[in-house]
Amino acid sequence: MFSAERVWLTGRILSAAIGGYLLTMGICLWIAQLSGLDQNDARMFNTLAFFLIYLLLIIVSFALRSHQKAMALNWLSNLLVWPLWWLLQGGAAA
Repeated sequence: MFSAERVWLTGRILSAAIGGYLLTMGICLWIAQLSGLDQNDARMFNTLAFFLIYLLLIIVSFALRSHQKAMALNWLSNLLVWPLWWLLQGGAAA
């Protein structure tokens, strides 16, 4: 019923959808924090940037040949972006 290939493919799809969304959100928070734009301009720019970055991440996730590499790319990128954003916010002092 469940082959190993089907399980990896399901993991890749979920990783691209959920991991890509979280990674894109983290990147857009970085952009908003570092851009210096006022709130309305930052919101407009990040809305556009979010869709473009998310599209790029989805394309890259499925362009890779290996399911494992695609999943690792999404989740390891998240492990890099979110702690650095937390430190940018001031870490535990915030």
